[in-house]
Amino acid sequence: MTKAIITDFDGTLVDTKKANALAYVDAFNSVGIEITEEQYNECFGLRFDDLCSRLGVTDKKTMKKIKAAKAKFYPSHFDKTRLNVTLISILSWYHQKGILICVASTASLENITALIEYYKIEDAFDGIICGNAVKYGKPKPDIYLASIEACNCEPDEVVVFEDSEIGIEAAKAAGITNIIKVKI
Repeated sequence: MTKAIITDFDGTLVDTKKANALAYVDAFNSVGIEITEEQYNECFGLRFDDLCSRLGVTDKKTMKKIKAAKAKFYPSHFDKTRLNVTLISILSWYHQKGILICVASTASLENITALIEYYKIEDAFDGIICGNAVKYGKPKPDIYLASIEACNCEPDEVVVFEDSEIGIEAAKAAGITNIIKVKI
């Protein structure tokens, strides 16, 4: 029996790729490092530290400035995001039936909550487990293991909505077999 639905956020519940890319381009440019949207897209889905490393930034001070600038610029690009209306409708229906709904994403809590507020869907979720709450990002199972624990469920009592292969790999590594691949 399904007790909880766990959904990824970026690319599954909200198409954030363009907004993230533009915010990171702005953020890197603000510290004098020029990157293109294409360079960012090649790194889409990586945790922040891995993104910086891939783009050649290892200085902790610079990384801190980029992270702060990205947070500042990101909301100005929310109009370039797109909510997965079908999935939010499905989640809302199940939520009304008493099924727990949890977000499991490598994105920061600040970014997730800002977009949830932007779309006015705060009441759709019982919990949010994000990248800064676990030691390892996807494809490691940490985020899904933490979500299962937060929902007080077993892996076979959970349905996962995911868009990426690394996310699916993480869910499987957590012992979850009910996985639905979603593309916006």
